[in-house]
Amino acid sequence: MNLCIDQGNSRTKVALMTDEGKIIQHFIYKTFSSADVERLFALYDITNSIISSVINVESAIINTLVKLSRHFVLFDHNTPIPICNKYDTPETLGLDRLAAAVGARQLCPNENLLIIDVGSAITYDFVSENGEYTGGNIAPGLKMRFTILHRMTKKLPLVEVDENELIPLFGRNTRDAMVAGVIRGVAYEVKGYMRSLKEQKISFKTYITGGHAPYILNAMKQKDQRIILEYLPEVKFKKAVFLEYHFYEPSSRRDKDNISGYFHKVFQDAMVQAGMIPNDGWKQIKGMADYFDIDKKWPRIEVFIEEE
Repeated sequence: MNLCIDQGNSRTKVALMTDEGKIIQHFIYKTFSSADVERLFALYDITNSIISSVINVESAIINTLVKLSRHFVLFDHNTPIPICNKYDTPETLGLDRLAAAVGARQLCPNENLLIIDVGSAITYDFVSENGEYTGGNIAPGLKMRFTILHRMTKKLPLVEVDENELIPLFGRNTRDAMVAGVIRGVAYEVKGYMRSLKEQKISFKTYITGGHAPYILNAMKQKDQRIILEYLPEVKFKKAVFLEYHFYEPSSRRDKDNISGYFHKVFQDAMVQAGMIPNDGWKQIKGMADYFDIDKKWPRIEVFIEEE
């Protein structure tokens, strides 16, 4: 088993993986020490380990990993990687950004990739279909934005947000205005990068990761739900329903699971929100079927709902 450690500015993420890349267990630590390394090796059959860090790794952690691992890698700018780093100053590219680029390339080779990491800072990085890291941008993270609003003004509070919180379009009090401004601001920022690439006729796939990614994905999902709610009929189903999805794409470039997976969740959550079904559990959703076709002139999604 392989031990993978990612040390960020605020948290350490740890994953136990098979040689095939399947994650068996994962943990998040606010503080991480050599004692935690020893505990992991005692609990699991670990043979190899790798650590990537944006901070200085404690020597005790490295020494423990070297001692207990059959093979240990300290990920740095000299580590062989399957992409070409085209950054003007490659030695200054954050190792977290480089690792994310490598991971995305491994998951989706031969595609243009936009990698968005929503952490203490938000990074936007691009890897070409030829495997070249061509550059990226750095922006303030969510916590940083909330902190700046609080510290740089006299009356704005320091707010906390639940990742599943309903984000209004416009806040009706100071706290909600700050939450909507920051969360929706980043969501629109993300959409803006994606739109800019599309305007350049660049076909690409997007990976969104990082500790605060759920906040942004939730806001984006809520926006799509509101669009769906405008078209849902005022119907309440008393029995379980079967959902038949017909996806009409402009081309066959996107993978089918990427097309359908997100929409299933957004549509079924919208059905619950509209009161069509009490929830989207097994008792309410009898089953689903997906059908895919090409329609260059009129890409769309059609959903047929059949009550049991």
